Amino acid sequence: MTVCTSRAVASSAAVALLLALTAVPALAQKKLSGTFAITTLPPGTTFNATAAGIAKLFNSNTGARMRLREAGATLEVYIGRGETQFALNASPSAFDAWTGTGIYKGRKMRNIRTIMVGPVLHGSMMVTKSSGMKYVADLKGKRVPARFAAMPTFLDDIDVLFAGGGISWKDVKPVAVAGIRENYQAFMDSLSDAANASIGSGVVNQADAKHRGVRFLSLPAKPDLADILSRAKRGYYPVTLAKGSYTGIVEDTTVWAKDILVNANEKVPDEVAYEFIKLFYSKVRELDGVHPAIKTWTQEGMTSDRNTLPMHNGSIRFLKEIGKWSDKNEKRQAELNSIP
Repeated sequence: MTVCTSRAVASSAAVALLLALTAVPALAQKKLSGTFAITTLPPGTTFNATAAGIAKLFNSNTGARMRLREAGATLEVYIGRGETQFALNASPSAFDAWTGTGIYKGRKMRNIRTIMVGPVLHGSMMVTKSSGMKYVADLKGKRVPARFAAMPTFLDDIDVLFAGGGISWKDVKPVAVAGIRENYQAFMDSLSDAANASIGSGVVNQADAKHRGVRFLSLPAKPDLADILSRAKRGYYPVTLAKGSYTGIVEDTTVWAKDILVNANEKVPDEVAYEFIKLFYSKVRELDGVHPAIKTWTQEGMTSDRNTLPMHNGSIRFLKEIGKWSDKNEKRQAELNSIP
């Protein structure tokens, strides 16, 4: 289980900046050309803010242009169909796309690759402080957003949370909502007792003001919690956030975490992928003001083996050049490529 504190985040950011200044000065950026699109979720989401920051940094440091394309939850489809070169995807749904499982059952997408592992997304159920609820199990008998016909990946978040909290849908009162906005609006209008939310997103601050205080529910301390979350859905893992590190974290709170992946169509040239990861490896700290989640985006994370799609050849070339392509990376690549 990972413990994340505001001091630790600041420290890791400082270390990452030092590494960027000392370890990568010789990595001169080549000028790219052409126009690229990066598909992401609508405004107001962590994904959209992150994509906007990516496009701005890309545009100001290369000769190419990157524009945002806003779409629904199934972002992998746009890369798979070749309608966009890049997209931000959550690691669990990316794995579904690769394996043809979950929301992509029977529809394997084998032409998508990971450019790099991006920021960490944290989430749980948001409730009012006055509700008296502290743990996920306290949702028993409460009104909980359900169905998510327009955004089925949100159900994955809740299913994983329930698995870790030791409850099921039979224990709660489902409130049917279509998507993200309806999920939040039902909570704002007191039509539900909780909302599935990304920690650090702008809507949390709005709800905090509206309800005079919100808090995120915590998962219980279990030695096998990481295994429970991973078995419920590949790509999820537990993180403990320190009191006060974000709005709604009113005491040390264990929540689910999943990585945002920067993915691309396999036809994106190796040189473009290479220059892309090189740019962000050396300059990611310039994006810290874009969104709180960006501070979780580190060089260590970019070079981790938490990708749930095979890495792009251009990215592998870069990681090998800087000595960051480890045996674990090689093992993960072989594992993913061996899935029938």
